[in-house]
Amino acid sequence: MKPVRPRACLWLTIAAGILFFTLSCVTAEPSYRNELGRIPTASEALEAWGLPQVMVNDPQVYRDGAFWAKRAVELIGQARESIVAIVFLGSWSPQTEPIYRALIAKAREGLPVYVVIDASSSFEYTASSLKMKSLQLLREHGVHLLEYNPLAIERIFMLPRLLLREHRKYLVVDGMTVALGGMNFNYASLQDSSHPEGQRDSMYVFQAPQLASLLLEGFVDFWNDNSWDHLAPDTFNRAVLQESLPQGTMRAWVADQLAGEDKISRMFTAMFDAATEEVLMLPMMPFLSNEMKESVRKAVDRGVVVRMLLPYDMREANREPVEYAALDLLDLGIELYRERKPIDGVRIPLLHEKLMIVDKSYAIIGSANFNLRSMRLANELSLVVEGEEFTSRLRAHFEMLMQDAQLVTREEASGWRNLETIPTYLYLYFGG
Repeated sequence: MKPVRPRACLWLTIAAGILFFTLSCVTAEPSYRNELGRIPTASEALEAWGLPQVMVNDPQVYRDGAFWAKRAVELIGQARESIVAIVFLGSWSPQTEPIYRALIAKAREGLPVYVVIDASSSFEYTASSLKMKSLQLLREHGVHLLEYNPLAIERIFMLPRLLLREHRKYLVVDGMTVALGGMNFNYASLQDSSHPEGQRDSMYVFQAPQLASLLLEGFVDFWNDNSWDHLAPDTFNRAVLQESLPQGTMRAWVADQLAGEDKISRMFTAMFDAATEEVLMLPMMPFLSNEMKESVRKAVDRGVVVRMLLPYDMREANREPVEYAALDLLDLGIELYRERKPIDGVRIPLLHEKLMIVDKSYAIIGSANFNLRSMRLANELSLVVEGEEFTSRLRAHFEMLMQDAQLVTREEASGWRNLETIPTYLYLYFGG
């Protein structure tokens, strides 16, 4: 399938604009901005925004799709009580087949196995499009499968709502193990991450019963709102008491957002408000609203260094809109970098990772991009984790990626601005 081009996506852009104006209420002013008279701590800011806190352990981190696929199969195979998985893009391919076979095996054993994919999975235009097959086979073997927000002709009169998408990526096993990050269950995500058709991304595996319980509670409500296959409230209750399980050593705040809510916006706002020294970001598609621009500008004005690394996307239709936005980012005072352009004839795997590091102790991980779509038009799951050692390792990872990056100059960014790119820029601003 070829990339979506401007004429083909014009109606989507219009629909997104309509939906945006229905959901674009500005996030309320946090109380700490007037009451504290100083920069809030991260915990003060996050709690003021009402984001729930849980305890988590130091996670295992996977940055190669093929290794994560093997680990996912192991985790599913170890399940004794229940399995819940949500991904944006899910399809059957040689890389994903072992995962789906493992899910089928557990469903045949009688375990409750629930899988959610976004209905746009059938329309993706990554390298997966030539390798994928439908997941309908899962239903035949007892897996409960939900395609979120179907793109069907009979729903044409619900056009604005069709822009709401399921973008979370997580796996919960036995109400104890939680894996979350940016990888889908498709060919591109689970390919060897050094392969040109693969993606460079991350998944974090926690042993965290509080986090699992919070996600499963929200999942039951979400499933029942979107499926006739009703879930009882106690479907995922553990056989052992949560209090008897290890609760973890690091604090974390959870932004488990449904489209139209503002939990992701609150999370990013809190962290920019609390930053005192430095913010490092892998944003993927940084198409910022005025609200987000203001958060960045306030941090920069009080001396916070904001460094952002953009991927070099081999897909021209995606790369050019990000280039178009570069000048806006520079105007905010961001130190903007991009991966070096590969030499002619060489293709590199997409840097798909989403990461934000704040000062020495905080990191945001998960599915959310730093853009309007993730703030308002998508279901997203991100986690703010507090921990100096954990953050230090992520900082080392970021600096390693920066070794092959180039500073984006104002002259270069100005040259990327052109009228031809505006339609795709507007499309990705709302739909990217």
